[in-house]
Amino acid sequence: MKRYRFALEPVLRVRRIQEDVARAGFVAASHGLAGAEVLLEGSLARYATMPQQPGPRPAATWLADRGGLDRTAASVLAAGTAREVAQLRVEEERGALQAARMRVTGLERLEGRHREEHAVAVRRDEDAEADEQFSARYGRTR
Repeated sequence: MKRYRFALEPVLRVRRIQEDVARAGFVAASHGLAGAEVLLEGSLARYATMPQQPGPRPAATWLADRGGLDRTAASVLAAGTAREVAQLRVEEERGALQAARMRVTGLERLEGRHREEHAVAVRRDEDAEADEQFSARYGRTR
C-alpha cells in the first residue's frame, strides 16, 4: 500500500503560516498596548506632580502655569486615546489569531481522521495478505 500522504498538506502548511503571522500580529499589538500603558502612566504621573499654586498671582504666571497644565492634561488624554486604540488592536489581533487557530485545528482534525482511515486500510490490506498467504500455504500442505 502507498505511504500516507494528506492531500491538503499544502493548505495546512499555509494555514500554519497564517497562524504564525496572526500570532506575530497579536504579540506586536500586545507590545504596543504595553507601551501605550507606560506612556499613559507617565503622563498621569507628570500631571499629578504639576504644581498647582492657589492664590493670587500675576496674570502671566497664571497663564504659563495654566498652559502647562493644559498641555499635560492634553498629553494624558492623547495617551489614554492611544491606549484605547492599542486595546482595540489587541482585541482585533486576538480574534484573528483565534480564527487562524480554528482553521488550523479543523484541518489537523481532518488530517487525523484521514490518517486513521489510512491506518485501517493498511491493516485491512495486511490482514488480507496474511489470509491469502495462509490460504496458499494451507492449500499446499493438503
